[in-house]
Amino acid sequence: MFPETNSPETQSPETVDDRPQRRLAHLYATDPEFAAAAPSAEVNAAAGAPGLRLADIVRTVLDGYADRPALGARAVEFVTDESGHTVAALQPRFDTITYGELAQ
Repeated sequence: MFPETNSPETQSPETVDDRPQRRLAHLYATDPEFAAAAPSAEVNAAAGAPGLRLADIVRTVLDGYADRPALGARAVEFVTDESGHTVAALQPRFDTITYGELAQ
């Protein structure tokens, strides 16, 4: 078969290697929600300090990102359909908890 035009076989190694970095740079520049979720250099440094136990690392990360969303689920409202059955209606939002709430 013929190679695809965007396959690694048809691109220079430099192009293939640069693609993830270009995608990340584009997302950081154009998506505020993505940019807000960027790892914190301060939290990374604190969590990487020598001699920390796993529990200390987890606590450092949970505290460092306390105000950030940690877990989320699609919001659902239960409604009655035309036949009288209760059904789940997906909502256009996510209900989340923060790392701080997760740590409690």
